[in-house]
Amino acid sequence: MSASMHEKRKNQRIPIAMTVQSVEIEPIGFGYAFNISRQGLGVDALAMVKEKKVPEKGADLKLKFKIPKSEHYISALATVVYIDFEDQGHPKIGFEFKDISNESLDAIEAYIKQFPRT
Repeated sequence: MSASMHEKRKNQRIPIAMTVQSVEIEPIGFGYAFNISRQGLGVDALAMVKEKKVPEKGADLKLKFKIPKSEHYISALATVVYIDFEDQGHPKIGFEFKDISNESLDAIEAYIKQFPRT
């Protein structure tokens, strides 16, 4: 990912390990999130590639996930803002939240506050 992408980020990204599902990809596509912020999340999309169903940049996907150590399940519409195929042949996909509830943003913020600001 380019340095300019890092510069565009408005919010601190925090490491995370959780499964993310997308209902638009059949069979249900999933990946493993590796970071999250109030603005979006990064997903290692190995399972999406196995099904040859990689979304295009600019595509909107409905994502579902559960914040670790939380009872809050999040459902959000997110836009693909980057796709990086550089690592091991499967993409890392950056999503920006487009439609997400305030309650879900609060749950993400509570998770982020557990980590020191870098």
